[in-house]
Amino acid sequence: MSDYEGAALMLDALPKADALLGNRGYDADWFRKALAERGITACIPSKRNRKPTLQTLSFTDG
Repeated sequence: MSDYEGAALMLDALPKADALLGNRGYDADWFRKALAERGITACIPSKRNRKPTLQTLSFTDG
C-alpha cells in the first residue's frame, strides 16, 4: 500500500493543524485537496515525475 492510500484511512482522524509535513509518498492531488479543505497546508515535495512540479514551502519561507 502506498503512503497516500494509507493516509486516506486516517484523514478523518487528523488533529487540528496548520500544516502537514510529509514525504513524496504523500504527493497526490486528492490528498492535497483534502488537506486544504480542512485548512491544512501541505508541506509535501512533488514526486520526481510530477509535471509541472509544485512549489514546496520550507520552514524558512515564513
